[in-house]
Amino acid sequence: MLRAFLERSAAAAGVPATVTTGTEQCATSGSSDPTGTRATALSVVPVFDVVDDAQEPFDAVTALWTSEGLGVSDRAMGRDFWSSSSGADPATASIRGTVDGLSLTAESACVPPPDATSEGN
Repeated sequence: MLRAFLERSAAAAGVPATVTTGTEQCATSGSSDPTGTRATALSVVPVFDVVDDAQEPFDAVTALWTSEGLGVSDRAMGRDFWSSSSGADPATASIRGTVDGLSLTAESACVPPPDATSEGN
């Protein structure tokens, strides 16, 4: 799902890009213990292979994200962070212009380990 999301984002920018996926440990809601897991995806869309200014591809990507139910949630060090208001994946995404193009990330919600959901049954 995250791979397809970033592939659609690259298509909106008008430039194909490679998407790398993985998983990482995370703390589930209400916990500080990183025993959960979330899916991650990242891509650098080489928009400068096609255009001199990244603003139009940036705007196309963020318009897509808005249409898919994401909204701006934060900004830090030039990276815009977006979050899902519906709880659907991706739970969060980010975009930043770099010298290589548009750096995009996406993450799913943090899921507790399988045995954590069966406790108390």
